[in-house]
Amino acid sequence: MAPDIKNINSEKGHNTGLETTSVSWLKDRAESCDIFDAMIRDEKARTGSGETLIAPDYLGKALWITFLAVVISGIGLLAGYSPSITGAFSSVVNIQTGSGLGWLLRGVHKYGTDLLVILAVLRLIRIAYRRAYKFGGELGWICALAATLFAMISGLSGYLLLWNQRVFTSGSLTNNELLNYEQIFPLGGLGLKGWFANWIAGGDGMNQTMLASVFAIHIGLSAIVILFVVFWRNTKRDQVPIHKNFSMKIPINIIWYIIGGLMLLALIAAPPLGVLSYGILAPHPILADWYFLGLYELAGMFPSGVFIFMVFVGLGLAILLPWIDRSARPGPRLSVTALITAVLLTWLLFTLRSLGLNISDLFTLTMTFVLWVVLLAVGFIRENRLKNRVTVDRDREVTGR
Repeated sequence: MAPDIKNINSEKGHNTGLETTSVSWLKDRAESCDIFDAMIRDEKARTGSGETLIAPDYLGKALWITFLAVVISGIGLLAGYSPSITGAFSSVVNIQTGSGLGWLLRGVHKYGTDLLVILAVLRLIRIAYRRAYKFGGELGWICALAATLFAMISGLSGYLLLWNQRVFTSGSLTNNELLNYEQIFPLGGLGLKGWFANWIAGGDGMNQTMLASVFAIHIGLSAIVILFVVFWRNTKRDQVPIHKNFSMKIPINIIWYIIGGLMLLALIAAPPLGVLSYGILAPHPILADWYFLGLYELAGMFPSGVFIFMVFVGLGLAILLPWIDRSARPGPRLSVTALITAVLLTWLLFTLRSLGLNISDLFTLTMTFVLWVVLLAVGFIRENRLKNRVTVDRDREVTGR
């Protein structure tokens, strides 16, 4: 029997349509993956946030200027830094206390990294509050998450390059505790713990292999972002050159505020050097930069496997937020605002606890649980009341009563 040409063509056309739809969906979402808010007006249009640009709309541009300041100062620091366990600390001391402007470069680099984290988090909050992750902004939300993680990992790897006593204490804790999850399937079953430890820490940790790996990660992260911006942004619609997106559209006062502020901080408060490590595990009150303090405190309250599981689950839920939030109404949503508030207050509570707030583990967990339940309950209840009120008003308009 001859094949049914009509059905074959129909099926072929159907598959082609599905493929075209998938490609179109991905292409449209890729357009919103805009780390530095070069197309902020598109986000405002999607979320119904008006046409006038306000302060939060410049967070991406401020992020771009700060990133450039960090990269340029980092390139200057490379000239005097020695990535070896015997010379790293002394080279940093020489950069900061020797002749020249090394102190300025290090101050701008250190405080610029801190500002990079702050701006990335604030931009993430803005996107979540406006729910710009909906209506075509799914990949833009994932890009914002990636930018925040990049800033944090860049800061973490940067302070490890000091190779001082704090680094030794922190690295020993990480190597012995946080990476000890080989019994968890599938991580342990696939041997990822051993592979990760051997690649990053050279098997034993706190050695030349670890410093070299961290140095490569620190440099590589910035290189990846630069390549992403240069090659990917220039292929965006209208073929607008990169300098038109990120230089000519940035108000000059933002550039002066950021550069001037970082230089002023470097002048009045030199970044601490710490104490040279002699390979002896000594207690240290702070094991990470300020944005990781809460995470370290949380890690100390749970077994390493449970902590790793919590981190992966939290990150997964954050990535899936555009699909978890099923509401089709644009604009802010009370339940999402309550979720943002709960996350920020939880981070603040654990950070304060790591800085010396004397409360027990049980009280901390109970307080966190109550905080989340109350905030989310209030958010959902008020949201439902508002929705019911809008429905009643609409029915009254239809009936004329």
